[in-house]
Amino acid sequence: MDGLLDSSKDRCKDFYGYVCNRWQQKGSSFASDMQDELIGTLHEKLKEEVQVADPQGGHLMAHVYRGCQTYVSSKERLGKALAFTEDVVMSGRMRSASSFTEVVRLVARASLEIGLHTVLIMRMESSGDAGARLRISPGKSILRKMDVDNYDDLQRVLDTTFGWLPNVYTRDGVAQVIESDRSVESALQPRFYGGSDTVTDHVVGPLELFVSRMATGVSAETWRLAVNDVLPQHLKIDQKAMVIAVAPTVFLAAFEALSSTGLKKTRFYLAANLDAEVAYLETSREHLGSAGATKAARFCLELCRRIRALSWHELIRGLIYDQGFMDTANAVKDMFTSLTLTIKDKNVLTWLTDDVREKAYQRVSEIQVDVIPANAI
Repeated sequence: MDGLLDSSKDRCKDFYGYVCNRWQQKGSSFASDMQDELIGTLHEKLKEEVQVADPQGGHLMAHVYRGCQTYVSSKERLGKALAFTEDVVMSGRMRSASSFTEVVRLVARASLEIGLHTVLIMRMESSGDAGARLRISPGKSILRKMDVDNYDDLQRVLDTTFGWLPNVYTRDGVAQVIESDRSVESALQPRFYGGSDTVTDHVVGPLELFVSRMATGVSAETWRLAVNDVLPQHLKIDQKAMVIAVAPTVFLAAFEALSSTGLKKTRFYLAANLDAEVAYLETSREHLGSAGATKAARFCLELCRRIRALSWHELIRGLIYDQGFMDTANAVKDMFTSLTLTIKDKNVLTWLTDDVREKAYQRVSEIQVDVIPANAI
């Protein structure tokens, strides 16, 4: 899901890095063609009624997907339904937060538990032998969430889409949100437009290195406890745990810029940033009706991904522990065998020239796979 939906560049390359000139000449690419095909396959699969509960949560995903498709095709405005969403996305609780400590707890819970991110994104990520690690990366401003070009357009969009909470988002309230969003967007811009190492680096270090100065009076230990409040027991992080930070200078600058304005403005803005997740659903629907089935499917898949925010590790545990080590080892070996056969088959990966196909086949077939259990090292 992440690979399919987070593709930021439409690169025309196969896994060996050879450029597919034919697709580029047509103004398309293998990557985009394959993405559309995969999305279409998922669309057909998720439309089916699931009779039996899937231990991996697939039946929940299908249920959300079908509901989203109904939502996209609906012409009715959902004002009453939207009014209840502040409890789900925790924006109401965020607006009434009594301290920065409570703000941090809500930011962590929204991001990790329900996949709603503010100025930073927090996820659990597999990191090979190190197991699961917390991953922190820059989030999005409201300007980017609402997918508009400038703040004049954002003003008009918010005046309409935040209308389900008229006593909260008054004219002055919307103006305050936009003022805060300008500073957040300015801090986050290097993530989208910059190319320096400080922007793109993945840094591994203790949690304290990245969060100790982000919010006024909030220690790294408070952040750690906020994260552990959400995580299941086997994923909780201790004081020595290493975390992965993506472009830490960017999300640090964004959160610091916000917290420097004080608690009242910070909590109000973060609540609006969460509400923007819901408002975007309503504004997107207006454009999806005539945008084609693929865009509507992509939109609904993105929505489905939210319910899987904390479930990836359960899939890994199911693969490794439920089926036993030997089955897993054989499965890994089978993957390489399948890859070798696939490269040899001229009906698959058809864009490869014969000489490239032969070189790829030779390289892969030379690999001898042995899966060694951790306790044998």
